[in-house]
Amino acid sequence: MYIVMESSAHMPASCKAPYRRIAVVQLNQDYTAHDRLPKMISERARGILRIVRDYPIVPAAGKTERSGLVQTRKAARELADRLNNAGDQATVQDLIGAGGSA
Repeated sequence: MYIVMESSAHMPASCKAPYRRIAVVQLNQDYTAHDRLPKMISERARGILRIVRDYPIVPAAGKTERSGLVQTRKAARELADRLNNAGDQATVQDLIGAGGSA
């Protein structure tokens, strides 16, 4: 299962809007089966098999559809949906049979 994760960077108080990090990650089956979420965006985090796409850090200033944050969230959601709806890939044994058909 693929999900979109988002985190915010630690910024000084003088900054108006903190930067956001957005990533599409693949979860392992234990986390998928028990509806659990990883604590951080990292290859080392429990529950994450791999980070599929890590988007560049985006300022969280805009609220309209044209802002970079909204566009990045939308692109990440579309990628996760596309990966979740894709069928399973065939294995090598499925493609190269032992021969002998009935």
